[in-house]
Amino acid sequence: MYFQYNSVRRKRFLWHHNRAVFKNELISLVLNENYYNLLLALDGEVALGGKQVCYKLFDEEKNLLNACGEIEEAAFRYFMEK
Repeated sequence: MYFQYNSVRRKRFLWHHNRAVFKNELISLVLNENYYNLLLALDGEVALGGKQVCYKLFDEEKNLLNACGEIEEAAFRYFMEK
């Protein structure tokens, strides 16, 4: 009886653990895809709000932060090459 009880507890623990790991991986995947797509939209690679435009990003001192195509390269390296 003791062996069966521990076996059932272990299976339940592993099921809950695997479920939590899957949930965390799914959340991470969804967030990565959304961040990547938003950065692509800012770079003009995909449409954002029905418009496909290359946006220019500036810092507080009006210095240009990106040229067209730079964000896409960095976003791909960061989000997709893991």
